[in-house]
Amino acid sequence: MKRSAIMVLLTAGFVLASGPRDVEESLTRPVIEFREVFRLDNSKGDDETIWSGAFTAVDVDARGHMFITDGGANRILEFDPEGTFVRQHGNRGNGPGEFQKLCDFRAIPGGGYYAFENTQNNAYIHLFDENMKFVRRIPGFTRGRVLQSSVVGPDGAYIAATWMDGGKGADAAVHSGILPLEGNEPLLLLSSSPRPIFENHKAHDPAWFISFIAGWLDIAAAGVGLAVFDRSGNLYTATTNAYEISYFNRDLKYVRTIAHEVRPEVMSESDRDAMVEPFHEQLLDIMPPPLHPMITRSVMERAIEQADFPVAKQPIFGLLPMDNGHLLVVRDYKAKAGVVPADLFDAAGSYLGPADLPPIDVNVFSGFFGIHTRMAFHDGHAYATVRDEEGEIALIRYRYTID
Repeated sequence: MKRSAIMVLLTAGFVLASGPRDVEESLTRPVIEFREVFRLDNSKGDDETIWSGAFTAVDVDARGHMFITDGGANRILEFDPEGTFVRQHGNRGNGPGEFQKLCDFRAIPGGGYYAFENTQNNAYIHLFDENMKFVRRIPGFTRGRVLQSSVVGPDGAYIAATWMDGGKGADAAVHSGILPLEGNEPLLLLSSSPRPIFENHKAHDPAWFISFIAGWLDIAAAGVGLAVFDRSGNLYTATTNAYEISYFNRDLKYVRTIAHEVRPEVMSESDRDAMVEPFHEQLLDIMPPPLHPMITRSVMERAIEQADFPVAKQPIFGLLPMDNGHLLVVRDYKAKAGVVPADLFDAAGSYLGPADLPPIDVNVFSGFFGIHTRMAFHDGHAYATVRDEEGEIALIRYRYTID
């Protein structure tokens, strides 16, 4: 265990007390603690604890059962609250409840579960009942649009999604927003950006391939939409290039804006260098094998150099609704240091202070799919998957306390 307890620094309510020294001390006073209370890893070598792939995450249902998305093996692994293996759901295949490229799995607070898969050309939403019995599969590639991500809302009526249209040339674009579960017209549009077109006959031209990857990095650099539902079905939305979060009720009626002034942080050369290895590894995971010879560290370095990243880092990296009604706004992910700086807001949208979260296994390419960060909250606990330097993945449960 590298850090058994991570102290999160929040501004105390008595910051308006006496002199400058008191103010300075209160700004660094730790008032929330994430304490590791449970770890599930592959120390025993059991098959059900060997997880791989770029899309690995955990979610927790109302019973406290933990579900691991094992994207590398196209399966979902269920454990009870004590960490005892319950059963495996799904496998590689095309049958009911089987997957070709599992990307996400979550419990629906209103009842049931869903999984999302994206095989580059096709996408599907798989729905399961409260007993994890397969119900149906919904295509995510209707009317010229292909879903890239999908998060089903608690009542099952809406999805927070990123999708590509079927346009050619200048009309090709990638969008993010809210869609009906089985519809095509956006209920809420968060972002739209031109997207590069993949051309098979140029795929093995290094210069073209570098510009293609750089084009996708430009989309992230311009700002992508984020949308997450809390356990009650309320919705938080933002774009990564502005510190402004919109809060909607479960009927998608606007309620309030949550904003906070932040000091811009310059994107340094070391920040760019830190992108290379995770981009390289995760692009290998999500791209088809015939393209793997093109995906070298040198190609990634040149694509990052070519991409139009802004001078300052984007102020928002992810949104994490907590089980107590609070909201964590993730501001950055410092890969080498394993630091995840964030801000904490209460249920009324009031700023409480800065926070350092426990390390989170972040798929750096997931920003293109509106996923970014994953941490589950249930009954006063936070759950996350963490990847060590050797690539081994562990599930950690933290008990969090706020003074």
